[in-house]
Amino acid sequence: MPGLSDAHSMLSRGAPRVLILDPSPPLDVPSLDVSESRHGKCLRVVVSGEVDLGTVSQFRAALFSASNRTVGALIVDIRGVTFLGVSGLSCLVDLVRGNMLTALAIVATTHAARRSIEIIGQDPDLVVFSRLADALHYVDSGP
Repeated sequence: MPGLSDAHSMLSRGAPRVLILDPSPPLDVPSLDVSESRHGKCLRVVVSGEVDLGTVSQFRAALFSASNRTVGALIVDIRGVTFLGVSGLSCLVDLVRGNMLTALAIVATTHAARRSIEIIGQDPDLVVFSRLADALHYVDSGP
């Protein structure tokens, strides 16, 4: 491992003048867990973690991939989401507004997720449930 005297000799030889003696640990990158399960003709996407600028591309990709692959209905289960930023909320709205499915429902129970959705007001296209059973009943019976 080069010592301080080695650093001085490197500088005198015209070596690059960038020297990191005490690197900082990498920043914590927020994680997002996404899984899927089938319930008859309904595809359920389960998301947990933080949906923010660091994870929104993963969130968007998971939602729209599921939407493109389902033949019946889609349930977006965000009961495990601990933070839902504006970018994540925008993904949900885009998904709902561009929906060509029979039915689409969102399941949200955490304050972080429900409060974000409530802030945008009463959107008739954004159907949110507190219980998975209610969302399954909604998509099975059709909107």
